[in-house]
Amino acid sequence: QQQQWQRRRTNPTLFSLPTKCPSCDGVVEWHGEHLLCMNLWCSSKQQQLARRWLKTLGIPQWGPRLVQALCDQGLVRTVSDLYTLTPKVLTQLQTKPEQPEAIEEMEDAEEEEEEE
Repeated sequence: QQQQWQRRRTNPTLFSLPTKCPSCDGVVEWHGEHLLCMNLWCSSKQQQLARRWLKTLGIPQWGPRLVQALCDQGLVRTVSDLYTLTPKVLTQLQTKPEQPEAIEEMEDAEEEEEEE
């Protein structure tokens, strides 16, 4: 292992840093140690914001796959779009959510609201 490490250290593999965002072709800039996309409407950036917001709300059932499907199908472009979703829209998605009970819980809550 010591020889492998020495070999890598003396002959490093070079790679080129991206000059634009791989998701939206937007401009990237260094911020500290991070290379960030400057496009406010970058789809990857919006997906990450939506996932972070759902985690903050304590909704772990909505994982990356569901959020990506919502964004890919144009149902969620910003965090505020999460509040426009209905159980009917979620059941018609082209992908299965990681935990379908999240949709069932929303349907139950909607039925309770209608009864009141």
